[in-house]
Amino acid sequence: MDEFDTVNWADVDSANKIDFPPPPPFIQPAPKQEMARKTSGVLIQIVKGPKWTVQKDTIIGRKPFFINNVPINLIKFDDERKTVSKNHALIRVTDSVPTIIDLKSTNGTYLVTPDKKLRLRPEVEYAVKDESVFQIGAILFKVKYLTKELK
Repeated sequence: MDEFDTVNWADVDSANKIDFPPPPPFIQPAPKQEMARKTSGVLIQIVKGPKWTVQKDTIIGRKPFFINNVPINLIKFDDERKTVSKNHALIRVTDSVPTIIDLKSTNGTYLVTPDKKLRLRPEVEYAVKDESVFQIGAILFKVKYLTKELK
């Protein structure tokens, strides 16, 4: 038993609690029928541009670099206007639902829907639905699930 097993978390004063916001209504975990399959990665495609297969955590940016020497994939988005931060966003790949995190970028990360554009809060992890479209800086890209059937 470690020290966390003996802590009564109800007694921890509110100054030490981390208040995680509820997930916003516009980004929710994938529907159950999609979660019945195992996600083996995602395909990231810039609208009218190149695409990458991502099967582990990946930083997207103008000049992405490793954070704290953690081995991670890096994808460089060419952006002559410098609207994309050097380390802009992190795509995290899990067995169930991929996620996206804005890395405190200057111009933000947005979920783009047919009728609106919603800015993601920095450093908050959001579930990504299959076929979601995001904008980082002036670049639009789509995230598509790569799946394999569970046996």
